[in-house]
Amino acid sequence: MRPSVPVYGEKLDEFRDKYWNYYCKLSGFGKNSSQEAAEALSVEFDHVFSSKTGYPALDERITKSKDKKSELLMVLKYPELPLHNNDAELGARAQVRKRDVSLHTMTEDGTKANDIAKHF
Repeated sequence: MRPSVPVYGEKLDEFRDKYWNYYCKLSGFGKNSSQEAAEALSVEFDHVFSSKTGYPALDERITKSKDKKSELLMVLKYPELPLHNNDAELGARAQVRKRDVSLHTMTEDGTKANDIAKHF
């Protein structure tokens, strides 16, 4: 999301601050899980994702996230779960970034080496 209207940029920054503050609390939950903490994080989720910013695209995203609360907060029910699966995704993205920057390999041997590296 890249707003071109300055006030929308401010609204996005304000929401991001709330979001990352909440995420930090949520990421510490697995280590210190309790029913009271889970309930507090659930209530805080509702507060953060019920906000209206006045930036229509952001408000739509916030609403979509709130609608997925049960999926997004599985960690409250199962503290051993990771908050995200980005480790797998980040590994794939690194190869895509390399490919995008390089556009292609320079030799057939380079292509073979690149293909082999993908499997490890």
